[in-house]
Amino acid sequence: MKSVIGMFIIFVGLYIVIVNDMLSFFAQKSFLIFAVLAICVMMVVALFVLGLPKKTKGGHQNDEDKPQN
Repeated sequence: MKSVIGMFIIFVGLYIVIVNDMLSFFAQKSFLIFAVLAICVMMVVALFVLGLPKKTKGGHQNDEDKPQN
């Protein structure tokens, strides 16, 4: 049922975009530049969030750090 409601909301949003002629706004060159810059910023944010290892308290142990029996 949730997917039906979500699809209905998407179609209503598309209808509003088409009726109000917002597609001409999105076709402007300045909007293209803004969209490309936003994508670049999000890629940098994703690199920092997903690419850098998280520092943990106390560090992590390697097999070399464990005492040998």
